[in-house]
Amino acid sequence: MRIIAPMMILIMMTSTLAGCTGGDPDGEEIDLGISDEVLEQLQLQLDENLTKIIESELLIAQLQEQLAENSSRINELENNSHEHSDNYTINEDINLAPIIYRGPSSGKGDCEGCMTYIGASAIDLDGEVVRFGIDVDLDGLIDYDFSSPLINGAGNEITFEVNYSLMTMYSVEWDSSLGNELENRMGHDGCYLMANIIAVDDEGKSSIHPEVWYRDCE
Repeated sequence: MRIIAPMMILIMMTSTLAGCTGGDPDGEEIDLGISDEVLEQLQLQLDENLTKIIESELLIAQLQEQLAENSSRINELENNSHEHSDNYTINEDINLAPIIYRGPSSGKGDCEGCMTYIGASAIDLDGEVVRFGIDVDLDGLIDYDFSSPLINGAGNEITFEVNYSLMTMYSVEWDSSLGNELENRMGHDGCYLMANIIAVDDEGKSSIHPEVWYRDCE
């Protein structure tokens, strides 16, 4: 509007001036004292301003096109941001399984009430381990829980506070001294016993640590 309004004034002035110097209806020329040089300068200024108007219109069209492109890009970035936010929320809901660490183990056979000793610990990075023990029939369920007291080789009970995150020796009243023969032995002597150490967290997620012990043959 600031550019167009002056242009309209100049156009009107130029038209008026041109009419004033053109003559009257009787054919007599009317001279208002405006020289051809002044009229030429006004015409040049008018042409120059019209050129600026056209250039401004082109610039406005370019700016509108760039604005539309930027708006499209902003919408795309917002959509990507929402997708990443949704993925992050989903990842927050994932429950990590406990981690099991193994220590030494031993077993004694050929006795009544034989004990197996297992050193182990378990931690849960995003919660708490609420159950820890051993699966001896390989069905994925704990058969013997790791708990206090520890019964030593002399049959004495040692009471302690259970903390699954600490590497601790546990006693299990289970005879682990005998194992099964290795199929297709290929010259290997002895037998092997398999078991699973299992840890369960406070959301029911479990980890299984497979054990293979070298044992006497049945």
